[in-house]
Amino acid sequence: MNKEVRRNNDALRWFWNAIARTCEGARPYHACARCDGSLESAPANKLIQPSVFIRVHLWFLIFLFFGSFSLQAQSGFFTVHSIKLLEKPGTDGGVWSRTPAEPKAKFETCLLVTVRTREEIRPERVFAKVHFFDEKNVRVFTHHEPSFGAKSWIDRVQWPVIIKQEAKLYFEVPQALRGKKWKCVAVFGDQQEAHAMVYPSHESMFNLDYPEKRIVAGARRGDASARKIAVDPLVEHVVKTSIESVPQVTLFLRMPKGVSDSSEVKGVLAICVLTSYLEDVRRKLQKEEMDGDYQGLLGFANKHKLAVLVWASRRIWDANQSYDELDSAKAKKINAELNAVANAWSQGVDELVKKYGIPRDGYLLWGNCGSAQWAHRIALRKPEHFLAAYIHMPSSFDKPVPAASKIWWCLTTGENYGGYGPSTRWFAEATKNGYPLIYRPVPGLRHDPTTYINSELTLGFFEFALEQRDNPNRAEFFTKPKYYADYVNQVVFPAAEADKIPAAFRVALPTKKFADLWKNVKIMKQ
Repeated sequence: MNKEVRRNNDALRWFWNAIARTCEGARPYHACARCDGSLESAPANKLIQPSVFIRVHLWFLIFLFFGSFSLQAQSGFFTVHSIKLLEKPGTDGGVWSRTPAEPKAKFETCLLVTVRTREEIRPERVFAKVHFFDEKNVRVFTHHEPSFGAKSWIDRVQWPVIIKQEAKLYFEVPQALRGKKWKCVAVFGDQQEAHAMVYPSHESMFNLDYPEKRIVAGARRGDASARKIAVDPLVEHVVKTSIESVPQVTLFLRMPKGVSDSSEVKGVLAICVLTSYLEDVRRKLQKEEMDGDYQGLLGFANKHKLAVLVWASRRIWDANQSYDELDSAKAKKINAELNAVANAWSQGVDELVKKYGIPRDGYLLWGNCGSAQWAHRIALRKPEHFLAAYIHMPSSFDKPVPAASKIWWCLTTGENYGGYGPSTRWFAEATKNGYPLIYRPVPGLRHDPTTYINSELTLGFFEFALEQRDNPNRAEFFTKPKYYADYVNQVVFPAAEADKIPAAFRVALPTKKFADLWKNVKIMKQ
């Protein structure tokens, strides 16, 4: 039993005893004539009995006390810890709104509701609501979920991915109630039990009616059932670099679902995430599945018992110039910094390998846009770690090196994207150096955060790489492919008809399945 519940129980016991003594009568004190003014109790048969009027009022007070207490009682698992009204911006955060007419963020009057749980839990398994009442105790509005908090679009969230025993939630005060007298009840819990709190705190919930009232009242009776507790799946590891512009690299490790022993891990899926915000990386990886371009990656890793290794993209190269466009001085500086950070990355991987027992090589590598630029630059410098690399829509490229020709590569881009031209040059240079490379430019695809391509080619590529990783003749899938694609004219032919495709436009497709996947790449909307 926690301290707050114990204090509540002690208060109830004291209150009950006090009422009981009053209702039964008390012995008044008097000055004894035989003594020098000391006090002693009156005879037992001289009790003062409270009147019927006093008894009735005392029992009414008891009813109000217990009724109010039962509604605000601590549940076993959930607590609304505090409610604070925020009427102007400050250090507590808040709710900000934007409209097409007013793109500048505007602060909205809101409530900061701090909630607590006994153990960690995912928000999709709970509810948090605020019911607003007018001065006549009529419910006039309900927020069925928290408002989006924070001013920055990147930080705008309703819930943390995992409620780690405390969370700060924001609820906008309805425009119609601002400037008027109102009160509200915040409710937090699930269908088995919940806890509620009234604002302002001097108000009583006794006469306020809201749908979860029965669940809140039931919390005192121990109606709660067992819950699925959330476990944060992330390990964070920081490694220092030798350069000032990127002083450290933070690696995130997530073990596959259901695996408790590192000996069960069958490989590693390495994902470079397109963000410079570590909190954004945490949120993505704490989810049960990632969305958008990342859709399906965590499920794929769980299916194949792959640990997931993630880091954020940090630009220390020129996104508008590839290796063949840089002057020698600039190229030398960029190369030195990239080598330093790649060395730190590899050192961090080795430390994770030693500490957690994950594999050191055979990694599947994934990157998108800016993170693809970073991902392939690491693979070119540390090819010993990687089995296959998928990179989507990078705008600049580094020079293909012979050592990375053992990696299987898959490069997708958009014909309407600024990086399309550099991608064709990199494809030509890489295939000239013997790179096993599936190249797929998509007509109509441009750089747009609301669009992405379906994941079948990506996951099919990774699946095939895992299937063939121990095949000593795996290189023949690209030296002797079953099909070829013409990436300019967007057609596919059996290998026997490869002469229909100009040599510079030919893309090797290992199997019939890949021929179908290549043809069926589609543009998707968020």
